[in-house]
Amino acid sequence: MIHSLPGVLVLKEGTLRFTLLGSGSMGKRSLEKLAFQFNLPDLVELLEADQPVELFQVGRHSLQHLNFPWYYFGSGMQFGVGHHQFKLSFIQPNNTQISARFNPGQQQDSAQGIIQAWRVGQRWKKALLANRGI
Repeated sequence: MIHSLPGVLVLKEGTLRFTLLGSGSMGKRSLEKLAFQFNLPDLVELLEADQPVELFQVGRHSLQHLNFPWYYFGSGMQFGVGHHQFKLSFIQPNNTQISARFNPGQQQDSAQGIIQAWRVGQRWKKALLANRGI
């Protein structure tokens, strides 16, 4: 099953971090499974309390199977961290709501969102593929 989780991806000093900002389209049972897989026992409670939760932290060069598939049209990527595979979209999926606490700005129209997502995707591609020999 496919779920969407809103979050923030940060690359700083060679370390990539992904922080969850809500439960997205995941139900409690799926969140409990995610909590177990990532050894984050307080994940469900923190997300229910509208608190951010760092899902992973990994060195940029430790990413596995880093890919920017053509069918994401430049606005998404795939990679592995340990034995977990991630598919990230830089466009907010329709089935995901982001808490007003983390997204206080106004929503943009579809065309603006697509263009911005493509630009974000290009920046991530440049940052993550730099010095990888790819």
